[in-house]
Amino acid sequence: MLQGGALDTRMGRPYAAFSIRDGGTTRAMNEPRWHRMARVGEPRGSAGRLAFGVLAALVVSACSGSGGTSSSVTFTSWGGSYQDGQVKAWIQPYEKETGTRVIQDSPTDYSKLRTMVEAGRVTWDVVSVEADFGLDVDKKWLDPIDYSVVDRTHIQEGMADPYRVGILTYAVVLGYNTGSLGGRTPTGWGDFFDPQRFPCKRAAQKKASSGILEIALMADGVKPADMYPIDVDRALRRLDTIKKDLLWFDTGSEGQQLLASGEVCMAAIFSGRVYSARNDDKAPVGITWNQPVISADYLVVPKGTPHEVAAMKLIAYITSAGPQSRLSRYLPYAPANTEASTDPATAPYLTTNHLDGSVRFDDQWWAQNFSAVDERFQAWLLG
Repeated sequence: MLQGGALDTRMGRPYAAFSIRDGGTTRAMNEPRWHRMARVGEPRGSAGRLAFGVLAALVVSACSGSGGTSSSVTFTSWGGSYQDGQVKAWIQPYEKETGTRVIQDSPTDYSKLRTMVEAGRVTWDVVSVEADFGLDVDKKWLDPIDYSVVDRTHIQEGMADPYRVGILTYAVVLGYNTGSLGGRTPTGWGDFFDPQRFPCKRAAQKKASSGILEIALMADGVKPADMYPIDVDRALRRLDTIKKDLLWFDTGSEGQQLLASGEVCMAAIFSGRVYSARNDDKAPVGITWNQPVISADYLVVPKGTPHEVAAMKLIAYITSAGPQSRLSRYLPYAPANTEASTDPATAPYLTTNHLDGSVRFDDQWWAQNFSAVDERFQAWLLG
């Protein structure tokens, strides 16, 4: 997913998009079907809807001029309940406090971002991305974060990079459907890879960098501290043992639907998706927090945006303690700002409470190795 196309288009979570106006926040118009590695949300919109969203952004861009400052800014994320939570925590308050109009689009699509930049027709200003994007290998498509505007003092260590800044952390966990397991509860990744004890279908996201290789290795006895560099051959051999029992999903919402419906008994899935299935869908699902794969989402600014100053101001707001503190009221993800507070209601789902035994997704390793690993993973899928 690193250098390829759009990931969840998020270890993530994309979602829908498009309603003309939502609580005072302008949005592009799209239906929920899904979408970070995805993070809680809905479906990806159709090409027509996305085109409408881009057209709306182009109109706003044209009306607001080509200078670095603007009374409007375009925010692009993964859609669905994930983006809805971002809107409630950050976008609507920002509009109210500053008078800045925030146009929305979704889902995030790395290939689309690159195409915009290369064509010199950038319509996105601030883009929510996953951990596999925004590193030095992507800098030709990005403007550097202006840390004279964005305060990184209290951003978690390792999450304030030259071309991106962190906004939240989440995890890929073992989710399970209690109605499909006959009263049994999986206790770890070993159970995910045990079709004899649990003779049912499992689900995982169909991409090499979704955490599935790390999960396969943990099930095979590799300790989290010894995870990188990933032994790809060993991971694929372990995946061979459940290949016929695996259903693959492209987006987090698809994974959520598979798990909530009972079509699969277990899934390697975003923690927020299990939260959404349980609290929004009222599905009989649970989480095993043994050895989660922890990752993060970031904000980037596409190179050549005509609203760079406005983009940096929005990022500075989103990453400050107040807006970060509102995040967990609407999404079960931990804030990136260490000064931010969290909501007790979502505390059981926050990665900060499940660090023991976890694997931290190694962005740099994946940046350097994604192409080769993904080629082998795709060949394995077809084999």
